[in-house]
Amino acid sequence: MKHLVAIVILACLWWAPSVPAAAQGRAGEAVYRDVLPSGDTLVRRSGYGDWWFGVMGGPSFNAHLGNLKLARTNTITPSARPLLDFGSGFGTGYNVGAYAEWNPPDKGLGGYLNVMAIDRRIGLFSSDISNAQNLEYESEVTLNYVTVSPGVRYDLPLNGLYLSGGIDLEFRSGSQVRIARINDTSARIEDFRKVNYETNPFRLGLQVGAGYEFLLFEFNRAVRVRMAPYVSLHFGTEVADDYGSNWNLGFARAGVAIKLGRNSVADTILPFDPLHVEPPFVIASINKQINFELPLFASADRISPLELAIIERPVIEQEVIAAVPTVSAEISAQPTRSQPTVRIDPKSTKTVNFRTSVSTAFDAEAQRYLDALADYLVANPNAQVRIVGHTDAFGTPAETQRVSEDRANQVKQYLRRKGIATGQIFDSGVGARQPVADNRTEDGRRKNRRVEIVIVE
Repeated sequence: MKHLVAIVILACLWWAPSVPAAAQGRAGEAVYRDVLPSGDTLVRRSGYGDWWFGVMGGPSFNAHLGNLKLARTNTITPSARPLLDFGSGFGTGYNVGAYAEWNPPDKGLGGYLNVMAIDRRIGLFSSDISNAQNLEYESEVTLNYVTVSPGVRYDLPLNGLYLSGGIDLEFRSGSQVRIARINDTSARIEDFRKVNYETNPFRLGLQVGAGYEFLLFEFNRAVRVRMAPYVSLHFGTEVADDYGSNWNLGFARAGVAIKLGRNSVADTILPFDPLHVEPPFVIASINKQINFELPLFASADRISPLELAIIERPVIEQEVIAAVPTVSAEISAQPTRSQPTVRIDPKSTKTVNFRTSVSTAFDAEAQRYLDALADYLVANPNAQVRIVGHTDAFGTPAETQRVSEDRANQVKQYLRRKGIATGQIFDSGVGARQPVADNRTEDGRRKNRRVEIVIVE
């Protein structure tokens, strides 16, 4: 048996470097993007780390093999004690311990160390019946070990499934053997008595297993917790050879491991580009046949230019107002209502709100402000304006990000049509990540649907 263990260990060491790198470990990298107050974008890539620690445990199912010879009593000289011969039997047990693992996610091969602080195995055996006295003997054996199990694990191409294998170093922490004399003459009488029996203080074994692990939850983008149900088979050297016994033990474990590990985090800063130029705003149309023709509109980046004719949206340099003839002297004599003058305060932030969660059109009041802002930017060519679009929490993160960018772009395009240079306008969208009110109320959602305009001198 010892030679077999050595051969298997050498085979594992020879095979480990030859595992192909294509057998990748677990997927699960998440990408987060946050817009910083400076306008730069923080891109954080958070994935699985290399080290995991946790606890594990579960039941075991034992198969006791060979012959177990026990003395009937402790009172007779050891050499003269009558022996009972017990055959093979089965039993159960349980184990609880700690777990440590090194498993780089990009290699598919790692190592682990299990320490079972409590590893108990219980077996029941029956002896031959003595016909002369109509007696039967049963034995109950309880074995306690502290088991240290180093090994390797291999991640299969199926995400989460892995194989494991290694050795068991079992140190006996206690044992108890009891024999019951059972009389079946009239009524079953059991009389368990503890007897002295020495099991081997150390066992060396092999173990192979398989498991499936999955993510439970993540803490603050920094720590992850995984669960891994597993099964394993174990076999080792003899448990005892006292009184000429030839007793061995094989068992199977079924349990669950709870693992905790720090994420592997990589941060990248994308600087804000003041010279960034948005692509031209275009309109494309297509007819979709659903028993009738329905005109649909989409942006050019979503429709192939080989199939559609792209028409650039005309830039309106100035509004031409046709002269309206005077209908009567009575009407022309009526006083005209003048629009209130909009004052531009370069030290304040202007907020433009929107009626619905997906709307990008602003009202007449916002238009008057943008007209005055355009005049201010023309008169102050060194001034710049920052436009940040926001949404409420209605929709997915991708949808709210798109709507916020569209709102900021609508303001930018309006100023461009007023003749403002691209270098004076910086627009961005932050989705629903920066609310100013409670998204659970209609009033709060209305306040969050906004574009903030800040003048930078």
